[in-house]
Amino acid sequence: MYNLVIVEDDQQIRTGLSTYFPWSDIGFDMVGSFENGSLALDYIKANKVDIILSDIRMPVMGGIELAAELEQANRKIAIVFLSAYESFAYAQQAVNLGVKYYIVKSTKFDDLVIAFRKVKKELDEKDGLNNMVDPMYDDADQENKLENLKIRRIKSLIEENYMDASLSSIAEQLKMNQNYLSRLFKEKTGVNFIDYVTEVKMKKAAELLLLGEYKLYQISERVGYSNAKNFSRAFKNFFHVSPSEYKNKT
Repeated sequence: MYNLVIVEDDQQIRTGLSTYFPWSDIGFDMVGSFENGSLALDYIKANKVDIILSDIRMPVMGGIELAAELEQANRKIAIVFLSAYESFAYAQQAVNLGVKYYIVKSTKFDDLVIAFRKVKKELDEKDGLNNMVDPMYDDADQENKLENLKIRRIKSLIEENYMDASLSSIAEQLKMNQNYLSRLFKEKTGVNFIDYVTEVKMKKAAELLLLGEYKLYQISERVGYSNAKNFSRAFKNFFHVSPSEYKNKT
């Protein structure tokens, strides 16, 4: 769990985010909420904080000023800006201070969940890299850790880009040899790379199918199949029932 602090001067929004958003379900422990950056900064100086969700404009100290104070103090804390101001100037200042996410207050619930899941993945990967060098372990253990981290990253990229994920595209993104990537994936997971890609696609297709909002050809396209017949064949091979049978059975 990563410690999260919320900084928002609007009491209704602050209360809603603090009380009703399922932080623990996506890996965060909401440890404090504050009405301005100054109060949050005082807390952060004395406590461990991994991530901040902050409004940009607030009385006393806004989000930009808070980020600048943390940058000056060399506090490496992930920051997500939440603001009603869709201004390039604010976004540019955020980028300059190392802020990776800029969310508009009208953002839907699901979009906020998606954004914070991405943040968690980045924090997980950062922790993995930081823990990679450990004098308590020998070279073989270090290599094993590194390989496991690579597998996590490969899986993450597949799940984020399942529509057009391929061995060549993932290898290119990670600057890895295709044959090495394929062999490593099979060795570490016991599953062929292409079979894992198919699994991710089929599970996503099943989710879309149960929503009942899309036609078969639309689901086919959404998971990377240009031909609906090929998709139906792949679906049946994976679930052992046709898409229509799966929907009716479930």
